[in-house]
Amino acid sequence: MSGMLMKDFDLAISGYIMGYDPDAYRILYSTGSSSNYSHYSNKEVDKLLEEGAGESDTTKRGEIYKKVQELLAEDAVIYPFAYTKTIVAFDKQYGGIDRAVLKPVVILEDLSKIHHK
Repeated sequence: MSGMLMKDFDLAISGYIMGYDPDAYRILYSTGSSSNYSHYSNKEVDKLLEEGAGESDTTKRGEIYKKVQELLAEDAVIYPFAYTKTIVAFDKQYGGIDRAVLKPVVILEDLSKIHHK
């Protein structure tokens, strides 16, 4: 079935690690988004995702995304069943680890900060 987009399914297993900013996940839950593989549609979620993306006040933004999470949980859009735990270890001969900043997926934000002691 090469090249064919399957749309008739009861369950799909997938995984996403897109960082800490909730706006990155908008493409998964916005109505009609190209990455909304579940075809989820909720006008209130769409509205809140737009508001959250444009809100500069961190407290208000947090409240908006909390409501989004509550709606997604109520609608049971996803069922998270696993989260991988990454263990990062460095030999003592390397420094600058604290300035390299640990991040999801890429592990370190800035490898140029690592140096041989």
